[in-house]
Amino acid sequence: MKKAILIFNGSAGTGRVRQYAYQVIEELTSAGFRTEVWPILPDRTNYDPCRMLEQYGEDIDLVVCAGGDGTLFHLVNSLMRMKNKPLLGYLPLGSTNDFARVIPIPTEPEAAIEVLTHGHPFSYDIGKFNGLYFNYVAAFGAFAAVSYSTDQNTKNMLGHAAYTINGLSHFAENLSYRRHLHIKADHFHADGEYIFGAVYNAATIGGFQVAGKVTPDNGKFDLLLVKAPDNLMEVTSILNALTNQEIDSCPEILHREISNAEITFDEPTAWTTDGDFAEEGTVFRFQVCPRAITILR
Repeated sequence: MKKAILIFNGSAGTGRVRQYAYQVIEELTSAGFRTEVWPILPDRTNYDPCRMLEQYGEDIDLVVCAGGDGTLFHLVNSLMRMKNKPLLGYLPLGSTNDFARVIPIPTEPEAAIEVLTHGHPFSYDIGKFNGLYFNYVAAFGAFAAVSYSTDQNTKNMLGHAAYTINGLSHFAENLSYRRHLHIKADHFHADGEYIFGAVYNAATIGGFQVAGKVTPDNGKFDLLLVKAPDNLMEVTSILNALTNQEIDSCPEILHREISNAEITFDEPTAWTTDGDFAEEGTVFRFQVCPRAITILR
C-alpha cells in the first residue's frame, strides 16, 4: 500500500484547514494511500513535522501540505534536504495563495483536493537563497516585511486586505527606505540605491500583480530592483510603471531574467522568502535549482 503524509497548519489562512482535513484523508484512502496526519503545533517547539519528514520520509510516496505559502516554504526546505524526495501535493488554504497561481493549482478547496489523486506530476524550479530554498519570491526593502509583520488573526479575518491595510499604515516609513547595493547577475551588474528588490517566479506577490512572464520550469527567475526615488516625479513614475505593468520602460526600475546573482549591501539588510523572515546580512547569493521539486497539479 502507498504511504502518504498530511502536514497541515490549522492556523493558516482563514482557519479552514481543519474543515478540509478529513476530506483529504478520505480522498487519499479511497485512492489506496495509508495516510498519517502530522499537524503543525506552534507551541510545541520540540515537534516539527517538516523536520520529521527528513528523518522518516524516505519511504513516503506522497506528502500533502495543507496550509499557506509559509507552511509550504518550510516543507520544501525539508524536501530539498532529502535524497529521495516524495511527490508533493498542495492544498492552498492561506491568505493569498500566490504560489498556487504559479503552478497552477486550484485555489478552490474541493478542486485542489481532487488534484491530490487525479492530478499530474510537474517538476518546477526552486530558488536557493544563501542556505534557504524558496518557491516563488525573495525580497527586501519597502513593503517586503508586510507578510510576516501582519498579525495572523488579522490575516484570517481580512485575507489579502490585511496586507494592504498593514502596508498603507507604514507607507511613509517604507517610502523613505533605501539601501545601497552592488549586484552581479548572469551577464550584467548594477550599483546604486534601491528602495525595493525581489527575485521571484510568480504572477502575484502578497496578492498584488507583478510584472514578468511566469514559467515555473525554465531555469529563470525575474529580478526586480526599484531605485530609491529622489523626488515626487520619480515616485509617480515608479507607481505608474508598477500599476500599468510597464516596468521595462521605466528608468527607475531594473527588470531582468536571471539564473544566479550575488548581491552585496553596504549595511545589514533583512530579506523575506515566500512571505517569511529569512535572514539579515550584507551578502546574499541566489541561484535557480532547475525542476527540483515534483508537485501534483
